[in-house]
Amino acid sequence: MKLGSTWQRAAMALAGVAMGMSISCSEADPIPPSSGAIAVKVQASTTGTGRYESVTFPLSQLVVRPLDPLTEAATGGYRISLTSSSLVADLASGTAAVRAAALPAGRYRLELLLIGEPVLRDTTSPLPTPTTCIEKLARVPLGGDGELTVPSVAYVESDFPGWILDVSSSAHEIALSVDAPALVQLIENSFTCDDSSGTADLTAFDSNGYRNGLLPLLTFQP
Repeated sequence: MKLGSTWQRAAMALAGVAMGMSISCSEADPIPPSSGAIAVKVQASTTGTGRYESVTFPLSQLVVRPLDPLTEAATGGYRISLTSSSLVADLASGTAAVRAAALPAGRYRLELLLIGEPVLRDTTSPLPTPTTCIEKLARVPLGGDGELTVPSVAYVESDFPGWILDVSSSAHEIALSVDAPALVQLIENSFTCDDSSGTADLTAFDSNGYRNGLLPLLTFQP
């Protein structure tokens, strides 16, 4: 049965609030006067993904909110989403995923950073001789109806103390960097794999351990 953890439900609820009360910026939007161009980037801070040729890592939502009265007046006080859709990086490729946005000049605080489901894929065929249960799987999580998932994780301002985005008329970059080797290990260790029947299967997922273990692997720079 699919995993429906407390963290997953909370993340979806918070994302729904952000989507319902935000305005979106994208590279197609005109840049207002006295605004700064922003590049939102997702990338690996440390390379190396073991046996996996693909490790996709999605930034599902990045929402900010004006910090000072002038900026709040310029934006109408709205929460502003800098990701109109998921920004997905393949950490195994060594290439960053980048999306353009724009914000009126001013200072912003973090409202929501929502991480979607990462997926590990071993595309080698046939798979090398496994030494552990999880090495028998070409995809983690397995995917498909009824299978366990890696729940979305929501982080807020208190998770990144001191995070302030200061936008001027010059270009800015917001970089979310992920320790790729440690992420792979965290995902594998968060699953319980059982091959007692002769076929490997993922039977449980430690949602709290995953959420707590993921935060130290992220470097989030405004």
